Amino acid sequence: MAGGAADVAERPLSSGRHLGLFVGRRLEVAAQAQLARATAANEFLGFLLSVAAPPGRKFAVGDLLEQGERAIDKQFSGNDPLRAEMLTTIGERYMDAESWEKAKPVLERAATIAGQSKDPALQARALCSLALLRLSTGEPREAATALMERTLASLPEGPEYDLQRGGCLTRYGEFGFITNDGESTIRRGEAAIAVLDRVGASGRSARIDAQATLAYGYYLAGQNRKADETYAVVMKALEDAGRDRTAAAADVLNNWALVHFRGDIAKAEPLYRRALELRRSIEGTDSASPTFAFNVAGVLLELGRYAEAAPLFEQTIRTAHERKDTRIEADATMQFSELFVETGDLDRAAAELQKMQRFSNGPIFDLLRQAQLAYYEGRLSFARGDGTRARDQFAESVADFEKMKFKISLNVSALIGLARAELASGNAAKALEAFQSLLSADPSHPRANLYVGRVRHDQMMNSRTGNLSSAARAARTCLSSLRVSDSARARPTRS
Repeated sequence: MAGGAADVAERPLSSGRHLGLFVGRRLEVAAQAQLARATAANEFLGFLLSVAAPPGRKFAVGDLLEQGERAIDKQFSGNDPLRAEMLTTIGERYMDAESWEKAKPVLERAATIAGQSKDPALQARALCSLALLRLSTGEPREAATALMERTLASLPEGPEYDLQRGGCLTRYGEFGFITNDGESTIRRGEAAIAVLDRVGASGRSARIDAQATLAYGYYLAGQNRKADETYAVVMKALEDAGRDRTAAAADVLNNWALVHFRGDIAKAEPLYRRALELRRSIEGTDSASPTFAFNVAGVLLELGRYAEAAPLFEQTIRTAHERKDTRIEADATMQFSELFVETGDLDRAAAELQKMQRFSNGPIFDLLRQAQLAYYEGRLSFARGDGTRARDQFAESVADFEKMKFKISLNVSALIGLARAELASGNAAKALEAFQSLLSADPSHPRANLYVGRVRHDQMMNSRTGNLSSAARAARTCLSSLRVSDSARARPTRS
């Protein structure tokens, strides 16, 4: 492109005028095509609402989408670009509702139809969402990344493709919801915003989505203040745009709560509840995406409100199973076991962990979930009084977490569990090592410095006799009051 522009610059002025007219016309045609598809999409959604959701009657979003899917071929039988556009829209709405099994064939069909066109923006529209879907459903990260990279590379340079390029970069940033890679999520979110800033007013909605992705990247990177500030900006933008009662707003509230889950969990609960109530108002009480109920259940568990948490865990697991969302089902099952450990129903805790066997050979049972399972098994063993087994399980969990590039709060919980198990086995020195590792993982952790200082003091005072019993007592005193909020237990949602 650069070489061609230089060649043209050396031609007579009249040729430059002709080129300007040609480029302007090309931009106008591309803009008109995208505007026509967007207008048709809005009209079609309005048609669906009037037919499937007449005034005065409640409806489920899933039913609406299924009717839309069936109607597309009839409504747009002679217009493949519009069919691809509408199928992509339906597929993305299924993704928003975490109905992955329904989303996949719709998006694959949209990509096939779009691939027969000569419109790179239309092709990218379907393929970028499909790449995110494949990663979300457990397909290899390398394959999803390769598809996204190819799709971005296939978009020609030029302002007429900036809107779709920005959308794809946002989807690429949303890979972070699965990979937990804060650095790449921030980088892609910033790149999306920079591209969409060139688009102007027509990219306003897409820019809000990109900002939400950037905010989540800050959260993943542990930049909580930036994440909190950015989510506040995003929520204000949604309100100004009249989108504060949408699924996107529910996602933002949910992910904003994640930031406070790490620190002041009391601030997280109202955000999670707002997200859940909003999602239920859109999808129906019994059909809302399982992530929202899961996160409210997790907060209630942390706050010790077990009777309130239990039915929400049950609803999460049931809904996730119905939707074949094995990620949420597995995560909720493991955390549900902890509720029974806390309430002393150890047989029920064991029964919940036993259910994890059905996931052990599946694509979702990655190193992260192996580390989590070892942690929850360690908690059960420790509650049963088997300190040796608990020590081995916590050690396995810690070792698995150390292999991962990113760090989450469950690293800290596993180290605390290991320290407790070492103390139960009479190994105060080993417990000290575990807490020194904790300080490396979370230098600002409350009481961690106090714990290490007291153990070191008692070691020094008793060095002549080698008596570490007082150190063990000091450790137990500190550990008995520790309660670590664990952001690994809460789940993000994509906007």
